[in-house]
Amino acid sequence: MPTDNISLEERLRSLEEANKRHRRATLILSLVVLGFAIFALQSKTFSGRWLAIHDRQDHISAWWDDEGLELHDASGTVRAKLSLAPDGSPYLQFFDRLHRLRSQLFLYTDGAGYLMLWDKNGKGTRFPPSNTPLP
Repeated sequence: MPTDNISLEERLRSLEEANKRHRRATLILSLVVLGFAIFALQSKTFSGRWLAIHDRQDHISAWWDDEGLELHDASGTVRAKLSLAPDGSPYLQFFDRLHRLRSQLFLYTDGAGYLMLWDKNGKGTRFPPSNTPLP
């Protein structure tokens, strides 16, 4: 009879430990969700498809959606963009205050790539030079 009580006590102890682990996991998950909610409220705007980050004057300073990450200046002009082409090739673009493209770094999926720079007159130079004209 004492052996039955010992196994019952062991079973009770294991159930209590499992209950403690479940409570701990629930608490950790709740804290993660709370932290995520605080971050979303702190950034002012959040959705499942885009994220806007505001500066202290409540201007959008960064915008992240399914087209990439855009960085904005205080007047709201896009100054930089990091994105992926439809084939998965990453590119980085920089714009001037008039939203003219000034430089672009493009990396192909095979590892090749190019850097394109535009002067103030809009004339572009590609590095390395291309044998075919750009569109």
